[in-house]
Amino acid sequence: MKERHSQENSVAGRPTKTALAVALSLVLAGTPLEVWAATAGSAATQENGGTTSNGAVNIGEVGAVSSAAHRKSKVRVPLKAPYSEHVIGAQAIHNASLAQNAQTILARKPSINAFSTGPNGVRSTITFRAFNSGQFSETFDGVPLNDMFNGGTTNQASNRNAIPLTLNDTAGIEIYNGVNNPAVNAYNSLGGTINFVPRQPSRHPGGALGVGYGSFGTVDWNAAANTGSLGGLRSLFAFNRQISQGWVNNSGDQNNNFYYAGILPYNDGRSRVSSYLIVNHNVGYTPHSVPLPLIQKYGTSYDWPLNYDSTRNNDREITGILADRSLLTRTAILRNKVFFQNNDYTRTSYSNPAFAQSASQPYYLPNQGTGYPFWLSYPTGPTYDPAAIFGSTHYGTDYHLYEDVS
Repeated sequence: MKERHSQENSVAGRPTKTALAVALSLVLAGTPLEVWAATAGSAATQENGGTTSNGAVNIGEVGAVSSAAHRKSKVRVPLKAPYSEHVIGAQAIHNASLAQNAQTILARKPSINAFSTGPNGVRSTITFRAFNSGQFSETFDGVPLNDMFNGGTTNQASNRNAIPLTLNDTAGIEIYNGVNNPAVNAYNSLGGTINFVPRQPSRHPGGALGVGYGSFGTVDWNAAANTGSLGGLRSLFAFNRQISQGWVNNSGDQNNNFYYAGILPYNDGRSRVSSYLIVNHNVGYTPHSVPLPLIQKYGTSYDWPLNYDSTRNNDREITGILADRSLLTRTAILRNKVFFQNNDYTRTSYSNPAFAQSASQPYYLPNQGTGYPFWLSYPTGPTYDPAAIFGSTHYGTDYHLYEDVS
C-alpha cells in the first residue's frame, strides 16, 4: 500500500492521463508496478476496479513480469518428432480429381512443384526443395521406387510414361524434408523422401465400384473387393482403369492398375506378415512441343498429326513386397522386407520424311530423321546403310526404337 500511496501523492492535482503516461513509461522501462488512475483526494478506492468516491475510475492493475520471472515460467516441451514431416491424408486422396495423379497431388505441400504435360501422369515433372526426380527418393512402404539405373521415378531418362503406382494404391503420403532419420531415408534422398503408404485390407468382407468421367474424353472406373479375415488372412484386390484423349490433340492414353494387399497376423497379434503387389501398365502417345505460329493458327490444343510425327510409349512396372514385422519387447521391433521391381519401357517414334523441314515446311519435326548415315562408320561400321535399303538416309531413319528394361 505504501507504493500505491506514493504514486497517488506524486500525481495529486494533475490530470489522470498524466498519471497513466508516467505509469506506462515505467512499464516500458521494465519496472514492475501497479497502475492506479486517480485525482487529488481520491483516497477511497475499490481494490478490484470500479468507481471511486469522487467519480474517478479505477482501471485495475497492470503487471509487468521481469525477464528472470519470464524465463522461470517457460515450459520446455520435449521434441518428440525425430524428423520434419508433411502428410497428405486418405481424405485428400479420395477427393482428388481425375486430372490428378500420384505426382501432381504432391504439389499440395510446400517446396514441391509437380505437373504433367500428358494425361494419366504421362511426362510428369517434379522438383522437391529444388531437387529433381533423381535427387530425392520416392518409396512405397519404405521400398525405393527410383530406377536404379537412371535414378528417377517418372519421366527420367525419357521414360515418358513410366508410372510405378497410382492413387488407387495408396492410403496416404508422408513427405520428409532433406536428409532425415535413417528409418525413413532411401538412396538418392538428398532432397528428401516421399513415402506412399500402402492401402490396407479391411477386417470385414465387402466391395466397392466407382465410375468417373470428365472433359477431354476422360473416363475412370475402379473396383475393389475385401475378403475379410479368412483363416486370419485379410486381402484386398483392386483394379483401376483410366482413359483420356488428352487436352492436346493426338495424346490419348490408357492406364491399367492392379493392386493387391494381404495382412496375416500371428503370434497373438504381436507379429504380422504383409504383402503388396502393384502391376501398372500404361500405353499412349507423347504430347510434343509445337511452334508458336502453329498454335496461333490452329489453337492451343494443336499437336502434330500422327501421320506427320508421333511417339508411342508402352510401359509396364511391377512392384512386389513381402514384409514381416515382429514386436520383440515394448521398445524393440524387428522388421524384414524382401521386394521385387521391374520396369519394361518401349518407345516407338515415327517422323514422315515427306513432311520433314524444308522450304515448304519450315518447322523441324520432333522425331525427324537424319540425313547423315553415321552407321557406316560407327561403332565399327558399316552396321547399317539406310540409303542402300530404303533409297535415302531420311527414309531409312523415319522409325526409331528406344527400350529400357530394369
